Amino acid sequence: MEHAEHKKDTPVLSAIGAQCGRMFLPQEDFTAIKNTITLTPIDGVSDPVFLYYLLTFVELPQRGAGQPFISKGDIQKFSVPLPPLEEQRRIVAVLDEAFEGLARARAHTEANLKNARELFERQLAHYFGDPPRDWIRRKLGKITSKVGSGATPKGGAGAYKADGISLIRSLNVHDRWFRPKDLAFIDDDQAAKLSNVVVEERDVLLNITGASVARCCVAPSDYLPARVNQHVSIIRPDQSVLLPEFLAFMLTSQPYKDGLLKTGADNGSTRQALTKALILDLEVSFPADISQQIQAVDTLRKAEGKSRELAQAYTAKLQDLDDLRQSLLQKAFAGELT
Repeated sequence: MEHAEHKKDTPVLSAIGAQCGRMFLPQEDFTAIKNTITLTPIDGVSDPVFLYYLLTFVELPQRGAGQPFISKGDIQKFSVPLPPLEEQRRIVAVLDEAFEGLARARAHTEANLKNARELFERQLAHYFGDPPRDWIRRKLGKITSKVGSGATPKGGAGAYKADGISLIRSLNVHDRWFRPKDLAFIDDDQAAKLSNVVVEERDVLLNITGASVARCCVAPSDYLPARVNQHVSIIRPDQSVLLPEFLAFMLTSQPYKDGLLKTGADNGSTRQALTKALILDLEVSFPADISQQIQAVDTLRKAEGKSRELAQAYTAKLQDLDDLRQSLLQKAFAGELT
């Protein structure tokens, strides 16, 4: 492997893979390694920081379909507009000052976004982590008519259909929301073999294996009829005792999510699997009065909606900051930056 010593503020280009085309500007001396191209400017011709800014803005020549790459030869042939060196340095000074302000604004906005996303989770954890003494406590097995997961039809993904009966997989189940993208479909014959896992309206869906274990939501009526595969469990509570929506909020709260995973580990399972026996044995606390559950669900939905609105606003602001950065670069290289 070829190594070479380079000075800081020398632009480095990632030349292959997922990061192909991404530019870096090291803040200290470094050793170049495989899969990068170091662009050392010629003294008196180009400013290294100007070159960095320019190459983050232009579209560099890439080859390859499955594995994109940029060759050193293509970069050597690639032409870029270079104003006089003094003008380059003036542009760098203006951009540095502007980008420093944008960086501060981005850091502040990212902190606000993080707080907005955590705001509701903290509220949810507090609500279910310290239940009132008058709440009743039951094992899920005592208040459910159905707990069980399904299977993938023979032939796997190759057996899925363009339309038909929905087959809900773990990628569709997220905490308190259903992701219809990439929803799979099966035909009547395939569905008949999964007749023991027919999804009913307001069933609670819980991921029981893999990286998404313990994600949970209520089944939406828009995608019924449906079945679940082996990575998703149906939990059907007795709705005269426990509302499915209340249960979904409960299971996605941090105390219960952590408890599910810990119980699995204590029973010899792993953090990547929840068994039917574990779910049936899970103790849950809730108000005996259904009207209190209805009120709680309404309050929590409103709080979650407000949290999402805040997160969306901060996400939009981050996009605005990115757009402003690109606009400044465009002006800089169009000779319009004053």
